[in-house]
Amino acid sequence: MKRALLAAGIAALALLAGAQQAPTPPAPIPRPAQLDQAIEDFARGIPAGITADRYAAFAVQMPADEAEYEALNKQALVLIIAISKQGSELPPKRVYLEQDSGTLKLPLISSFRVALGIVKGPDAGPPPASYRFGRARSWSWYLIPTSAWRKPGTLLLDFAENRKEFVLGKFPQPIEEDFIRNDAKPEPGRGRTVAPEAIQRIMERAMPAKISSAAGASDPGSPAPVWLSEEMANALLVDKVRVRYPEAAKRSQIEGTVVLSVLIGRDGLVKEARVVSGDPLLAQPTMEAVKQSRYRPYLLGGQPVEVETQVTTVFEMR
Repeated sequence: MKRALLAAGIAALALLAGAQQAPTPPAPIPRPAQLDQAIEDFARGIPAGITADRYAAFAVQMPADEAEYEALNKQALVLIIAISKQGSELPPKRVYLEQDSGTLKLPLISSFRVALGIVKGPDAGPPPASYRFGRARSWSWYLIPTSAWRKPGTLLLDFAENRKEFVLGKFPQPIEEDFIRNDAKPEPGRGRTVAPEAIQRIMERAMPAKISSAAGASDPGSPAPVWLSEEMANALLVDKVRVRYPEAAKRSQIEGTVVLSVLIGRDGLVKEARVVSGDPLLAQPTMEAVKQSRYRPYLLGGQPVEVETQVTTVFEMR
């Protein structure tokens, strides 16, 4: 594993220094549990005089068996840690895979960010990543097809501001799991859903204790609310209050979709809901119903945290 992390660091250093060619073969991809430490090792190994305003690295958690492989619709989980000197650059705006077949935007599952402290003094040793690249840091989980491992391609990231097309890694990569390597039809099935319970189980296994703060950080900030995809948040629903079609909207034959941004408290109760889009006649009763819904508390590192998510309601005349 040390050799894999060293190879990943060397590849990342080449990208940071402006090299355009990836090493051949590509550097091995670390597991999520090693990613924090790999970034710190990389930061401490940067030669004097090389600086950067931001940095990002990724790790992959493959399905453990065929059942998980199918539950994830033949996909794996990608953890991306992004660091910046400007908090407004995080979390990333987009993560995508460029291959001959086109561009594939990876679906975001979960994301949160913190502001880390910095330790650096005369006897502190080499500067940590929070000193090299910035105090703002985000952890984001995405889904990626395991078929990507078989084809040439590039995994890229667009920061929320200023920097686009940051190279995270190159493909193809070796596949260690026999049940994935021997799959004659490795592409995800169209229209198939991914089991949120399987995603959560794999995330917890990948980071068994907690998502650690960066090595050398003396004053980690409290994490902002965790962003969850709507599918993941729906899996936490304990009591979903049904939205009634407003009579005024029916009389006016108003149809459409209402999208709400929702903040769920540590107790699982909805603290805030605001309209992102939708007809006002449809949006008001939707907000009233959503505010009465109840969720299971979402745990991060074993502790309940606030959650931001999206709630979509479709109104159709029948």
